Amino acid sequence: MDKKRKIYYDVIRVLACIFVIGIHSTDPALTQSTKYSLQWFSLIIFQIIVRTAVPLFIMLSGALIINGKEESLKKFYFKRFSSTIMPFFVYSLFYICVFKYKADIFNLKTFGTALIEMIRGPVFYHLWFVYTIVGIYIFAPFVKIMLKNLSEEMLLNLIIIIVFISIIFTYMPLLGISIGVDSIIFIGYIDYFVVGYFLTKNIARLHYNKIIIFGAISFILSLLISVKFDNYQDIIYGSSPTMILISSAFFMYFIKNKDKIVNNEKSILYKIITFTSQYTFSIYMIHVYVLQKIIYPSGMNSMYINIGIGTIATMTLTLLISLIIVIIVDNLVIKQISKLINILSLKVI
Repeated sequence: MDKKRKIYYDVIRVLACIFVIGIHSTDPALTQSTKYSLQWFSLIIFQIIVRTAVPLFIMLSGALIINGKEESLKKFYFKRFSSTIMPFFVYSLFYICVFKYKADIFNLKTFGTALIEMIRGPVFYHLWFVYTIVGIYIFAPFVKIMLKNLSEEMLLNLIIIIVFISIIFTYMPLLGISIGVDSIIFIGYIDYFVVGYFLTKNIARLHYNKIIIFGAISFILSLLISVKFDNYQDIIYGSSPTMILISSAFFMYFIKNKDKIVNNEKSILYKIITFTSQYTFSIYMIHVYVLQKIIYPSGMNSMYINIGIGTIATMTLTLLISLIIVIIVDNLVIKQISKLINILSLKVI
């Protein structure tokens, strides 16, 4: 057994991946549900939970990168290029080919146009996350230096300020008060990157009960906001204070209870988690294709039979089919390209 492997990080990564599938599996059903119906309430509760997916992914990046070993800028960027940009390029090209250009993608001019579209923004709606994480990675080495030089007390104060700023920017506009300040460094999804690191520190463990309580309160508040406001998505998701606290509670739970999480390397569950964990990024990329081109055309969706059975069946099938696809694509295409990039990078680093 690899003594250094932190299985609870793998669990968080796989859970976040499943949550992403849950978001896109139930979005159509939520849109079609009558507001305040039992189905609507059930889906809202479910959505509040699974919307922690992206925050968990970014928190995990913060925990791993900032706590990671020291490395040169060149090595850091090359490593992230091979693990993030290359899969993103392959799957973005796939989406453009399937949903837009089809066989025309092999035309040199069309291929060039496709590349420009990738640079301009996500070619499919769920790929926005990659642009966000790449932006965070660009500044990550510098953020790491800053955070590593903070005392735990100062780090706690920074987290309090981050949550406070999130409260101001989320709730003040609801009162008709606009905020003129727009040059704040820690605002947006980079908040989760910082929080992820904070939650691995001893001072966070000392405040475990408070974090869980604030997470529970935030969950209830999110549900109340969903009932009160039609535009609740802008208030409770993204980098809202409630989502920061709910996601922190999830993340902290796994950190605190790491010794209770599956850690027997011989168990089937351990092997499934560690195996799936290495493919979660690619599963994130391909799962929307699986939903739209395989699952939905087959007649399966989150409302199949009933909302509970339909959601579980849709998510399970989407995860399994996505995993099969990415095992093939990652090993036959992406890993081979990455090997070439790593060979070339050795000459540069």
